[in-house]
Amino acid sequence: GEFENAIKYLKKFDSNDPMTSSMAFGAIGDAYVELGKNDKAISYYKKAADKKNEFTTPAFLFKAAMTYELENDFKKALELYEKIKAEYPRSYEGRDIDRFIAKAKGMLK
Repeated sequence: GEFENAIKYLKKFDSNDPMTSSMAFGAIGDAYVELGKNDKAISYYKKAADKKNEFTTPAFLFKAAMTYELENDFKKALELYEKIKAEYPRSYEGRDIDRFIAKAKGMLK
């Protein structure tokens, strides 16, 4: 429940390991979602996804897309879902991504 403190400490965290640094950025994003600061959350989820790897990148792209949905920005959510499908089809998120693509497309109509 101490999301501000979590953000403060996680921002101080430094690692050269892409997986670990990705998880730290993602945790900051999670804390911002809990605080209702979705724009900041999306920014950190994208930073986490930029640390390219097959495990965390699709997970944080998915979290960013879901947060865009919370903001009713289905166009941006769709872009990220389609990126997961194209670049990470064998990931956990990619296996069921067509359902989320269809939902986002439906919400755009």
